[in-house]
Amino acid sequence: MFRFFNFQLVKGHPDQVLRTRNEIVLTESLAVKYFGSADNAMDKILMVDQTPMTVTGIAANIPVNSHIQFDLVVPVEWLRQYGLENWKQDINDGWVGGWPHTYVEISDPSKKAEAQAAINDMVARFAKKEWENNRFSYQYFMQPVRDIHLQSSLRYDSGNNGSQTTVRVFVAVAIFILLLACINYINLTTATALTRAKEISLRKVAGASRQQLMRQFFIETLMVTTISVAMGILLLSAMLPVFSSWMGQLYRLEITATNIAAVVGFILLIAVISGFYPSVVLSSFQPVATLKGRFAHSNLGQVLRKSLVVLQFTISTVLLVSILAVHQQMEFIREKPLGYKSDAVVAVNFNGEQGVNKQYQTIRNELLSVPYIESVALHSDNVVGGLGNGWIDTENNEGKRVTTSIYRMGADADYFDTYGMELVAGRVFERATADTTKSVLINEAAVKMLGWPSAQDALGKPFGSGDNVKKVIGVVKDFHFESLHKNVEPLLISHVNGGWAFSLRIERAHIRDGLDQLKAVWSKLSPDVPLDFSFIDESLQAQYGREQKMESVFYIFAGLSFLIACMGLFGLSTFMMQQRVREIGIRKVLGAPVTRIVVLLTTDFSKLVLISALIALPIGWFAMQQWLQTFAYHTTLTWWIFVLAAVIPVGIALLTVSMQSIRTALINPARTLRTE
Repeated sequence: MFRFFNFQLVKGHPDQVLRTRNEIVLTESLAVKYFGSADNAMDKILMVDQTPMTVTGIAANIPVNSHIQFDLVVPVEWLRQYGLENWKQDINDGWVGGWPHTYVEISDPSKKAEAQAAINDMVARFAKKEWENNRFSYQYFMQPVRDIHLQSSLRYDSGNNGSQTTVRVFVAVAIFILLLACINYINLTTATALTRAKEISLRKVAGASRQQLMRQFFIETLMVTTISVAMGILLLSAMLPVFSSWMGQLYRLEITATNIAAVVGFILLIAVISGFYPSVVLSSFQPVATLKGRFAHSNLGQVLRKSLVVLQFTISTVLLVSILAVHQQMEFIREKPLGYKSDAVVAVNFNGEQGVNKQYQTIRNELLSVPYIESVALHSDNVVGGLGNGWIDTENNEGKRVTTSIYRMGADADYFDTYGMELVAGRVFERATADTTKSVLINEAAVKMLGWPSAQDALGKPFGSGDNVKKVIGVVKDFHFESLHKNVEPLLISHVNGGWAFSLRIERAHIRDGLDQLKAVWSKLSPDVPLDFSFIDESLQAQYGREQKMESVFYIFAGLSFLIACMGLFGLSTFMMQQRVREIGIRKVLGAPVTRIVVLLTTDFSKLVLISALIALPIGWFAMQQWLQTFAYHTTLTWWIFVLAAVIPVGIALLTVSMQSIRTALINPARTLRTE
């Protein structure tokens, strides 16, 4: 393992660890936790599931960007022995199911398809008999390790994967924000060209060529961009630790040759985008006309500036539609019934410790001895976080055998009351009856998949064959054991035979008292097992925690883009008002009221924002429809999202421009016309 993946060992040698099934490798953090230091941990004995294991190596703490995360490593031979003793089977003979994560290095990446076919041929040879007996088979596929984090959404992936779509969305938003800033620079630079017209003309008269002037203006833009990027990097460096802590994931800004080259390239790109057109415009002035005072903005320049304003507010409106749609979907997720009651339910995970299973009835009775603990239930898996699956065989409504894969869990008779689940047919398990070995429940999704007309028709149907056959005694209403990105899958619930966790429902008014009782009972009856408990509603919130944080970041970015667009509009409108100050003075002298002047000045800008809304709304609708399809259960985009997305930009534009319009309209005409 340590040679294959190149994980570093700070103590021990890759060839001298995990040679026998009683050896173990710890990470530095775990070595410090148990033994004080890595040096002290070497050759010490650590008990793992009642087995003494010798520490033969200390691994460096695993990088956060590795999808393989571990605190300790045990040999596969130890797991094989554990399986022989506890599961009565040899994991080396397990050619079906695919639960081990298997890594293969191929010498030629272009031969991936051939390697995959060879692997499946090998598996088919060893699994042929079992496949024939079960009338079921598997196909395995290979994927590059580098693709796992962002491009894989398999149920049993090693780590908490990211999303390629999320990365692309944030890259797009970042590009939009930069584009908006570049548009502001272009608009304001070209709009204020009049203030530099005489300077440029004098330079030309003094002998400066157009190429020299273009170079001068481009260098000015390059200096502004360089200073801005430097300030941005300093701000990012200061914010990254806080952002990393909030996101729960380490983000680093590394100084490497590649990153430095990327920053330099980025500066040049932004300078070219935002500086090329202004340098062309500013260097094109004719000295004779300009020095005689006959300079005016070209119609082409005005059209370009208006087009850029429309583009700015189109981008901002699309982002606003996205904000409102994301908010609506997250509210839908938070409010959608999941098929069970998660409030005031505490799950205690003990990982199947035999000592806890033997003491379970005593623990349960002790907990129920206080009135504010309403129920306690034993189960194999938690309702949040996904379940395992396996194949089953049963019969359809015509009596024909059906073999398929289905998700599974184990639960006792109290489980359904503890979680407030509803039955649509039949009953739940009964204690101390044949139910514990001969009965199962299924969910509504399983009824549909197996082709039974109704839940009632499912009752009595067999699962398995021979002495192992079990009958369906109840159908539970569908509940979500996966996130809402996925449909509710078919589920088979057997009576638990040695649980891995138990749950207790506590009266909401006595949560603290209930936890105190749990801690007291646990320390009394299972002092050697760490008490690991969590609230189900908090686990649900954590399931969508990353999405909720990304939602907040998206809000900030979208809000920032809107702010930049408004700043550009404010600057542009300010300058345009200055250009029309004498026109406004003449209108006032001729009797025009302030309100009429304000309406006149704001109309042009309002039209531009309305045009941008008409362009942006269909784009926003299409983009968010595509995003919503990533959820199996999603809201429907409502009309008010688009009305609000159109009204807000228009309102902000009116407010921004009106402030300048009113201020300009209130100026005394005598001040502006004094020189006429």
